Amino acid sequence: MSLIIHQFKKDIYHTRYLLGLWVACALALVLANGFLISFSTHHPELNLGGLFAWRFLSGALTWTNMLFVAFLIPMVVHQEPLTGTAPTFWITRPITRSTLLASKALYFLLAFALMFLSGQCSFFIHGNQFHFAGPDVAGTLGCLAWVLTVAGLAALTSSFLRFGLFAAAAGVLWALSESSLFLAFLVRNALVNPALRDPALLPSELDRKLGGLVHAPAFDPALLITPMTIAFAATVVALVYLSGRVKLGIGIAVAGIILNRLAYVYLTVPLS
Repeated sequence: MSLIIHQFKKDIYHTRYLLGLWVACALALVLANGFLISFSTHHPELNLGGLFAWRFLSGALTWTNMLFVAFLIPMVVHQEPLTGTAPTFWITRPITRSTLLASKALYFLLAFALMFLSGQCSFFIHGNQFHFAGPDVAGTLGCLAWVLTVAGLAALTSSFLRFGLFAAAAGVLWALSESSLFLAFLVRNALVNPALRDPALLPSELDRKLGGLVHAPAFDPALLITPMTIAFAATVVALVYLSGRVKLGIGIAVAGIILNRLAYVYLTVPLS
């Protein structure tokens, strides 16, 4: 246990400047956001401008959290690279894979806590009362999913450059799988729907009718899809750390992306 804590403290020490900058930026945005809401409640005539400013600050806070996680976690993971090293590296290193995973998991938990507290919890002052707004389930799961996704990509690479290339490839696969599945479901529904097989339909009319096939699901898709992302990302992290099977980890990551997008498309464009 002492070795796990020592590794955790070492990771914090090596990233202390970025962690401090993240806390400062997040705190400034959270305070600005809270006082903006408080100001708007006392000046209803400025509500529209306050709404735009609040959305801008909320977006800035979200992107700040995501970017800091995307920089910090690869830095920590790549201090003890899991790929690109000879087998003798793990034979001679005085730390087991499980111990290393446990120490990194503590850092992942720290990143999640900072992202959760700054992005999901807000406050405002109305009158003389202080109000605290707690988190929502989807947002909390989203924070955890982002932290584990970045950790999974970092575990599959040995440098930040390769991490960036893997992230870009994953983003392309994400977009291509969603768009192709989305189109496939729409075309399939169009083929079985007699109203959409009329050759006299103009392209604009067909596009409007196809768009009508898309609907809002009865529940938030994130409540199903985000836990899938968490499960696949956690599996990749544990697999690579405990066994070093990078190729299998890549396969699981690709399968997770495709199944994730398939679930999203199925919920928004069900088979008719």
